Amino acid sequence: MKRLIMLFVLLWSTSASAGQVHLSVASSLKEVVNELSDSFSRKNRNITVYKNAGASGTLARQLDNGAPADIFISADSLWMDYLVGKKLVASSSVVTFAGNELVFAGKAHKRIKSLKDIVLLERIGIGNPKSVPAGEYAMPP
Repeated sequence: MKRLIMLFVLLWSTSASAGQVHLSVASSLKEVVNELSDSFSRKNRNITVYKNAGASGTLARQLDNGAPADIFISADSLWMDYLVGKKLVASSSVVTFAGNELVFAGKAHKRIKSLKDIVLLERIGIGNPKSVPAGEYAMPP
């Protein structure tokens, strides 16, 4: 968590002098970004923070179509590579600072021990494989 906060403040220091900061942030980091930006806003009342949270793919396409962003935090390196390829993000500014893993949550009585047991379930929910990493992880190879 400390590494995330340090990176976040470092990135803001470059654009905050403009009076406004536009954030585009993967949904998985929405809560922590809200906390950090609210704290930042309380200490820097002359700077307005605009937050946009969503699926990494959706955000990347918004940026490609001209949406403003001073900071883009993606949950998927492929979307960051996409923006670098479009020359919308400098490759020197891309840093991996956090990770995640997919977990399965459900009712204990179902006794799911592996992905092969998933057929025992009546239904499951996953993210959209075309726009969020968790959906992509859940797809068969």
